[in-house]
Amino acid sequence: MKPKLTLTAILILLTVFAFGQDVKQRLDSTVVQYTNGSNQLINQEKDVFTYNADSLVTELIYYEWDLGNSQWKKDVKDEYSYDEDNNLTELLFFKWDENFNQWLYYSKTEYSYDANGNIILYSWMYWDESISQFTYTTKWEYTYNSNGEMIQKIRYNWLEYTNPNQWRAHSKYDYTYDVNGSLIIDFLFEWIESTSEWVIFDKREYSYDSNLNRLKKTEYRWLEDWVFIDKNEFTYDINDNQLQVIFYDWDDQSSQWSASDKREYDYDGYNNRIQSRFYDWNYNDSDWKVNKKYDYSYDNTFSYSDLILPSILILENYDGGIGISVFFNHLAHGYVGYLYIDSEWVENYNATYYYSEQEVTSVSEINQMELNVYPNPFSDFVTFSIPDNFDSFTFELFDLQGRKIISEEIRSDEKVNMEGLNEGLYFYNLIIDGEKMSGKLMKQ
Repeated sequence: MKPKLTLTAILILLTVFAFGQDVKQRLDSTVVQYTNGSNQLINQEKDVFTYNADSLVTELIYYEWDLGNSQWKKDVKDEYSYDEDNNLTELLFFKWDENFNQWLYYSKTEYSYDANGNIILYSWMYWDESISQFTYTTKWEYTYNSNGEMIQKIRYNWLEYTNPNQWRAHSKYDYTYDVNGSLIIDFLFEWIESTSEWVIFDKREYSYDSNLNRLKKTEYRWLEDWVFIDKNEFTYDINDNQLQVIFYDWDDQSSQWSASDKREYDYDGYNNRIQSRFYDWNYNDSDWKVNKKYDYSYDNTFSYSDLILPSILILENYDGGIGISVFFNHLAHGYVGYLYIDSEWVENYNATYYYSEQEVTSVSEINQMELNVYPNPFSDFVTFSIPDNFDSFTFELFDLQGRKIISEEIRSDEKVNMEGLNEGLYFYNLIIDGEKMSGKLMKQ
């Protein structure tokens, strides 16, 4: 029998998994270059992040390269605001006006949350220059079940030219999950104003393997009956890394699925994605034809836990295309993009990510708390013991790809079942009295 190990951890309150080394690597900027006709790399765009003392991004400026003046020029800017729980509450979007040499409002997005930190309202507004104020255009309202799973979202459009101005329903999604919390079906409805009712439009069905990896997504359209539209099929390696996704369209004439494109992914021994390849289906040759690829490079000295990054919500909407679940298992240097031309790979893009060293203690005020985590490493169960003045807390567990696989309310000294997890390293958050603390767990 394995010996029982007890780990007493001093945990530090940080925004994005700040644990591991004392010195963190903070992503400060990215630069994208393209290859011109003379096979030279030319600057194209640069994105610069600014953080506050809590390691939250407060500003993101996009620059374009001015070929005539050989210098960077401002293009657009995002400004981010947060609540006391570090939830993103407002995004202001500006465009640079070269004539007036100043930033001009373009749009604003507002977010609202429930007590569990789930987004319940997303509103988008544009800047109306004629009245010098923001005007609503669209909003989404979100509903969750007791497990924190989103079960519905409704889109409304603002009718500014009606009297009085009002919100009108536009579309609605309903979501259903299995016992593992995996999404298995969603329905899309459209609002019919003339009859004041929701009318079914399409649905998507999902299936999974025993490790909860998505194997298939199939989309249907309602035309007096359900008809196929398209589907995606996924495959994975033994480490649950996605190896391939194939996209199909439904051919009504032949009543069968027709492949359209495919993506393949390779990984190194650290589960870093090191290459992505993109294919189109060649109908003449009845075979796949590769058209482009991306090669990614990493510094494995720094793992995901040693990085300070923009929040997942920002990265998901980031125009630079950084994907936190794929590119940051370790410190990512960037990528090189190639096109397949005349049976040869030709470089056409190059992206470089720039970091700066940050002392953990200088990021924010340290909130120390003694915490017993045992056993660590673990096999089937883990127990957290916290000070007596706290009755319960929220436990969140993430895999190396940044996917949240457990989120539940637990009490001190309560066992958490981890039997279904694969062996390897995991990251966790404990949310106690509104503060988030983090650490590592190893299953063996």
